[in-house]
Amino acid sequence: MLSFANSLLGDKGEGESKRGGVVSFVKLVVMHDAKLNRVRVNCIGIQGAGNTSVDADVGIYHCLIFFDYGDARMKLSNHTTDAGGGGTRRDLMLKLGEINRAKNMETYIYSTCALHGLDLCLSTTTTKTMGDGDLLKRNALQLLHAAYNLSQQYEDCEWASI
Repeated sequence: MLSFANSLLGDKGEGESKRGGVVSFVKLVVMHDAKLNRVRVNCIGIQGAGNTSVDADVGIYHCLIFFDYGDARMKLSNHTTDAGGGGTRRDLMLKLGEINRAKNMETYIYSTCALHGLDLCLSTTTTKTMGDGDLLKRNALQLLHAAYNLSQQYEDCEWASI
């Protein structure tokens, strides 16, 4: 994980009133696994976070410590996050650079809402058909989300035997 291009995917939940004022900050690191010749997605943390880039930076830093080896630090080549609540865009890149977690500041790439933007054209129909998605709801959309997460826990050959 230390020598390849590592991407951070982050999303801060908006459920402050639902979780006692604490917003969950989901952090995934994506990388190419040369041995398996496929992309690996690792969840590195889902902790509460404040609403500033410093809060997000601290959360990311603590999650990445576990991947450090000696003096070699795990560094990120790019990130995409949601657009609100701090820890976004250029500001997060600069904060990651300050703590030596950005691989190359000149070629670092950041974006916002990349995953959310991909499904905007289908969001109204999906919501009308399956209901609103939310961590605390039980509906078809959350069932699909849970099934996808479950599918990521097993190798392809294991699914064939299930």
